[in-house]
Amino acid sequence: MKLTYVPVKIAKSIVLLVTTDVEGSLRAQTAGWLLRRVEDAEQVVFAAWNGDEPRLETAAGGLSVNGAMALCAWLALENGVPLGETWSFPLPAGPVSLLCAVTPVNTCCPVTVTMPAPEETTISLPGSEIALPVVRFPGISHVIVPVGSVSRTEARELLRRWSHLLPAPAAGMLFWNEDALSLDPLIWDKALGAAAWRQSCAGAAAAVGAYLSGRAGETVSLRQPGGIMAVTRSDALTVTAAAEVGRSKTVDLIF
Repeated sequence: MKLTYVPVKIAKSIVLLVTTDVEGSLRAQTAGWLLRRVEDAEQVVFAAWNGDEPRLETAAGGLSVNGAMALCAWLALENGVPLGETWSFPLPAGPVSLLCAVTPVNTCCPVTVTMPAPEETTISLPGSEIALPVVRFPGISHVIVPVGSVSRTEARELLRRWSHLLPAPAAGMLFWNEDALSLDPLIWDKALGAAAWRQSCAGAAAAVGAYLSGRAGETVSLRQPGGIMAVTRSDALTVTAAAEVGRSKTVDLIF
């Protein structure tokens, strides 16, 4: 099978956007195959179509905001949106529809995504009375971990242990330094059975933005290993990052 994908960088996090139509039952296998073969790739998402209407899918059926940004930027360039002009449209993405706004600047496109309303709760560390904040969006839950509360070596095991408490298809553990306004995201994709540290995660930034609501300004710049994302909280929760679209590549997919 011939498979075409486009590498897109979102704050140095490489997302592989598959533009070939792939059956849902084959997406997890396809994603794993690509991640093993493309150096430094952190995530695989899939462009799917309902007639002429695009939608975003992931291997697990969860929500990927980095993936939505990648698809929005690629669509803007494919549709010839003039440089400097902002194009806004709704994008079905897994379990939700996201409002996206993209402004092409050569192959680099700032993208703003309006997030669905989050739910906030807490989760307790094993053997401790410490309650950690949890921010849930449809399709993914993020646990916010103040630096020093959990070691990086035990983070993956904790995410797996909390699986029944974080029932979404994906979950994140966000090592959060409030003084520096920085986060380091560990994202667990349950369909792939793997948790990996990410250069950036727009959904994680949005989760921290929701957590900070009322305790910081309306717009906050959050630093991740790969760069800075801006989160705005007013009537709606939005996250903005630059998407750098690479050249499409076609490979022979062999399982």
